[in-house]
Amino acid sequence: MGIELVWEEENGTELARLSDSQSLLQGFLPSESALEFSCLRFVDPYGDTIFNTLQIPVLLHELNSLASNPLEPRVAEHLHKAISLVANAQGHIHTYIRFVGD
Repeated sequence: MGIELVWEEENGTELARLSDSQSLLQGFLPSESALEFSCLRFVDPYGDTIFNTLQIPVLLHELNSLASNPLEPRVAEHLHKAISLVANAQGHIHTYIRFVGD
């Protein structure tokens, strides 16, 4: 099981989900020592990581910066789906992006 990506309201209501049954998200996550990634380097593959409304633009910027890296086609497609989900969440108050680890 991979890391699911969920856009949710503050009460936990799910607005969108990107499933990851093939563990594709880990194919583009930076390591925790990658200091240039103030959000993504803290995604826990074994637990939940939550980003709030103020962090979502930074998260989106970091995801977009990864899109210029050479990636396996399936991983690149998953990254673009993640970018789309996070972009849709940007600007909405009282919503969160949750990375749901294994």
